[in-house]
Amino acid sequence: MKKCVIIILTFLYIIQGTAKDTREIIIRGDSAFPPYEFINDKGEPDGFNIDLTRAIMDELKLPYDLQLEDWSDILQQFEKGEIDLITGMAKFESPQNGPSKLSKAHSYINYKFVCRKDALIQHTKDLSHKNVIVQRYALPHKKLKDMGYDSHLIPVDNMMEGLNMLSEGKGDMAICLDNMAQYIIYKDGLTNLSIIDSEWPLQEYCFVGSDTQLLEQINSALLKLKKNGVYDRIHVKWLGEKPTFSIPTWLYFLLGTLLLTALLLSIFVTIYKKRAQKGEILLKEENEKLNALLLENKNFLNRYQTVFNTTLVGLSYYDKKGILVSVNDEMARLFQMDNKNKLLKEQLSIYANPVLRNHGIIDEQNQIHEFHGILKYDMRKEQCPQYFARFTPFDQIFYFKMDVTPIKDQEGELIGILITAIDRTAEEKHERQMAEQEAKLNMAMNAGNVTAWIYELHTQEFMLRGNMRTEKGLNMEKYLGMLHPDDRIIQKELFDTILHGQKESAETVFRYMHEDGTYHYYDSRMISKKEEDTVTAILGTQKDITQEILNNKILNDTIEKLRFAIQTAGMAMWEYNCDTQLFTTYNEPVADYKDGAVISMSTYDCYSQKDDENLELIEKAAGIVKDRKNESYNFIVKMKTKYDSDWQYCTVRGVPMEKDKNGTVIKYLGVRLNITEQINYQKFLEREKETAQQADKLKSAFLANMSHEIRTPLNAIVGFSELLQTTEDVNMRKEFMNIINNNNELLLRLIGDILDLSKIESGLMELKLESFDLADAYKETFMALKQRCTNPEVEFIGHNPYKSCLVKLDKNRLVQVGTNFITNAIKHTDRGRITMGYSYIDGGIKLYVEDTGHGIPKEKQHKLFQRFAKLDDFTQGTGLGLAICKAITDAQGGKIGMESDEGKGSKFWAWFPCEAEIERYEETEEIAEDILRMGHNPTLSTSQESCTNDVQKKSILVAEDIDSNYMLVKALLKTSELTRAYTGKEAVELASSHHYDAILMDMKMPVMGGLEATREIRKFDTETPIIAVTANAFEFDREEAMRAGCNTFITKPLNKKELKEVLGD
Repeated sequence: MKKCVIIILTFLYIIQGTAKDTREIIIRGDSAFPPYEFINDKGEPDGFNIDLTRAIMDELKLPYDLQLEDWSDILQQFEKGEIDLITGMAKFESPQNGPSKLSKAHSYINYKFVCRKDALIQHTKDLSHKNVIVQRYALPHKKLKDMGYDSHLIPVDNMMEGLNMLSEGKGDMAICLDNMAQYIIYKDGLTNLSIIDSEWPLQEYCFVGSDTQLLEQINSALLKLKKNGVYDRIHVKWLGEKPTFSIPTWLYFLLGTLLLTALLLSIFVTIYKKRAQKGEILLKEENEKLNALLLENKNFLNRYQTVFNTTLVGLSYYDKKGILVSVNDEMARLFQMDNKNKLLKEQLSIYANPVLRNHGIIDEQNQIHEFHGILKYDMRKEQCPQYFARFTPFDQIFYFKMDVTPIKDQEGELIGILITAIDRTAEEKHERQMAEQEAKLNMAMNAGNVTAWIYELHTQEFMLRGNMRTEKGLNMEKYLGMLHPDDRIIQKELFDTILHGQKESAETVFRYMHEDGTYHYYDSRMISKKEEDTVTAILGTQKDITQEILNNKILNDTIEKLRFAIQTAGMAMWEYNCDTQLFTTYNEPVADYKDGAVISMSTYDCYSQKDDENLELIEKAAGIVKDRKNESYNFIVKMKTKYDSDWQYCTVRGVPMEKDKNGTVIKYLGVRLNITEQINYQKFLEREKETAQQADKLKSAFLANMSHEIRTPLNAIVGFSELLQTTEDVNMRKEFMNIINNNNELLLRLIGDILDLSKIESGLMELKLESFDLADAYKETFMALKQRCTNPEVEFIGHNPYKSCLVKLDKNRLVQVGTNFITNAIKHTDRGRITMGYSYIDGGIKLYVEDTGHGIPKEKQHKLFQRFAKLDDFTQGTGLGLAICKAITDAQGGKIGMESDEGKGSKFWAWFPCEAEIERYEETEEIAEDILRMGHNPTLSTSQESCTNDVQKKSILVAEDIDSNYMLVKALLKTSELTRAYTGKEAVELASSHHYDAILMDMKMPVMGGLEATREIRKFDTETPIIAVTANAFEFDREEAMRAGCNTFITKPLNKKELKEVLGD
């Protein structure tokens, strides 16, 4: 029984432990701390901390709940024990309440001052009496409170809110992380803010939790991520490249040799002094020993010379005059010097070296400039007999890592030039050894900005050599005193870690006090020295990287500015590798704007469309790339990605970027710029130009037509006004007065159209809204318009569907639209019917006129509502009516349209939005629909009037389509026998079948124009006089008539005396 109980308890314990292990880890982070952690545009957690936390949890295979919340809420939850892990917190920022523990630093953060560009704040001392914006409970908040700035602090929940407040003029400055400030200023466009160095030290940025075991697991996972490169990828994605610096292995060896030599010398001196005190008795013995040591030293110097000549680094040293003083065997081998001793005797001058001059290392003033980089020596091209004749001829190409270092004394005077060269043609896989005198080594280290040191555990003192202060017997306290106060604890902890064997090496960046009184950044590396598995010393080097850090910052700023410029301009940039035939893209929508994305040519083809007009340039560009020509190219292509709704015009430009040693292009650099807006605007300008040209032509035609249209009613008015003075017959006077009134009305209508056109073009179309009964207005308009339909073969139908229809519109303009519709229908309807009506539909009045006339060809229908548009040049009118109707309709927010079939008729309609109070007819009432049949038969009319005064009547053919004009001619020529033709075609037919004494030919005739009719008549009749009659008064109209075959030319209004003169009466 006891065994069963034990087994059950053990099983329950295992289950309980397993359940505990599978519990989700509660992880929280700040929702507004970019670029480390923030809520992105999709509402999801994002940032450096988020990606790193997920990678660590995936590495540990632990379940977790990761969310971002307000920072103050997170701190409260952590103190209550509701959170297992916080994604990021500065080392000195961790909560003071609760069991908080820190992981190893997963990154470093740097707080900077942010102020408006007009602020005078450059240092921490400038904070006095300034209102400073800080994030609540963050490190700056705590630090400034401790410094006594509490009364001038403006705490905010997050710095996105804080920097926007500062940009708007609230507060004097803010303290914010460098990366965060750059991100917020760029994202929110806060261009009036600038970032200033606070001189605050870098802070370790760690995970914070209460579970020591979990933090140790996180430290282990973080180390794995750093080793396998995952950490670096995340760091580059959000924070940029980490600066890396390397110290050559040979330098470590050289420094070790130097220190060993110095140590041996120190021991030697100590022993020598002790033994010298023993007296003359031991002098001989000591001298012998000294000689032995001198011999050993000589051997050491011989070994040094051997190392100097056998090292794989080419070395040459020139004195201050530029004369070669020393050169090693490797340098002689690299440049194939046939006799280096001979070169030394010949005093070879560095200023005669053409390679150094060609690369600008020696300028025109014979000044030596420091150089560190790769040089290409093509001895087949760079021939200089004055210099290279000293060497063995060779025709090879070499690549060297060249360092040219002018060495100067403390006053800045040149004392020598050191040149080092490493053959980069072959792999450098073996170690280089070199020993040099201590003075030269120090100069070389100073030239390279390198400091070496050793810390002996038994003496607990430092020995330093290099560009930092050189001291012997420097203890730990003094050494740490050279560091920035904020870096001292970190350095001390690293030393303890290495001394206790927890690490064998370490690398970090510290700030040391420089000779100029400022702190410089140094890349510090250190390794442990062991004897019998016990650490006895720490060796280290450090390099001044202040300028590199500043340069990296400038470079990063430049890259961000360039990226911003490319994104703002809507450009995509790419590099094309001719070997792989792949594009590496930047800001490319095809690659979802991911920088560095690789795309194939076929992928681009899926998103592009080639126009025929640009095909030649595209094929030329493809040929350049295929043949790897050293040429640039450009072309225009149409592209459409998932981010585009329509095809986009893009201009593509490419230039050679990189070549191989044979000069063949291996890479092209290119950009693509979206020029759709420019192309569309260009097309718009072309359309506007065509429209303007067409409008100009129409306007010219309109002006010519207006001469005719105005003179036509004037002809009747003037002519019949003259006849009124000589006519006594009352009935004829009434008829003449009626003709004059009708033409007055026509003339006023023409003038009204011209005035309306003027108002439309000047944007002064007037509307006078009034309330009226549309049913009554319709009746009045219908009764007035039906008088104009005089053709008996045309039914004029009105449809008035309402007993009463109260609306609020511009009555006169509404009537004007209906009148224009009816007038056009009468002109173009020979038989059938014309229907005029209206209805209330879709919240407005729809006015329509339908006819069974000629109809309008589809290819001409788009011109109907344009100004000056006349589909038939022989029809009377200005071509403005429908354009004015459209302007009236548009001004009232309405619509206008038409439907037409050629040969079947047309329907014109206009819709005006308005409210209406409608009273409909009762079923017993008759709907007001009027049908009126009136008009005349347009057949041949011949005047049979006789003249009692003349014995013989003249027979005259009058080609005139307007009744009032014909009646005027008839009244003026009472004594002649007149025959009327209504069209030009009818005039030709009558002239061919009858003989006339004269023909009066109006130039504007339907079916066939007067000029064309004249030409046709002259084909069979060259004798009968033809008098051109026209309202056009231009000289070219007269010339056209004469060329067509007319004998003379008269203009309207007709004058009786002039008419009789041209007829010979």
